[in-house]
Amino acid sequence: AFNVHVAGRYLLLREMAVHDAAQAVDTLLPLARPAFRVESDDAAMHEWDYETPVTDELPAGISKVRGLPDLPAGMNWPTGDVCRAIYNDSPAGVEEPAAFMAQINLSELAGCPAADVLPQHGMLSFWSYMDADDPDVCGTHVFYFEDISALVRAERPAEMGEANLILPPAELQF
Repeated sequence: AFNVHVAGRYLLLREMAVHDAAQAVDTLLPLARPAFRVESDDAAMHEWDYETPVTDELPAGISKVRGLPDLPAGMNWPTGDVCRAIYNDSPAGVEEPAAFMAQINLSELAGCPAADVLPQHGMLSFWSYMDADDPDVCGTHVFYFEDISALVRAERPAEMGEANLILPPAELQF
C-alpha cells in the first residue's frame, strides 16, 4: 500500500527544532505550505512480471494507484486523445487507450489542510498517454466525477499499447 503523510508547518517546525535552526523561523515559516509525501513499499509491483494479467480486487470508489479505474457507467476507457501536453508533442487524435494512473476519493482528504482548495467529495481520476515509439508524444488528463456512487469498475480494453499498460493496483492511505 502507499502511505501518504501530511507535511508542512508541523514538520518544518519539528526539523528546525531538531537542527537548532530557530533563528530562521520568521523567514521560513511563512513559506511553508501544506503538502503530501507519498511513500510505497509496494512489493506486488516489484514482483510483477509484465506478462501476468493484472486483476483488481480492491473495492470500488477507494483512492488507489494503478489497476482498473472506477468510471461512470457507459463511459469508454479514455484514449490518448483526451490527454494534453504542456511542453512536448500532444497525443491529440490518438485513439489508443491511455494509461490509468490513480484515483483519489476526495472525501478521504476532507479536512486536510493540503486539500482545502479541492471539493470535499467526488473522485479525481488521473490518466496519461505515452507513445512507445516516440516518447516525445505524451500527455496527461484529470477527470473529476462528482457522484462516486455512479462509478463502476471499468473493463480492461481489448488492447493496450506497450507504454500504457495496466499495472498492479495499490491502495492509497491518507
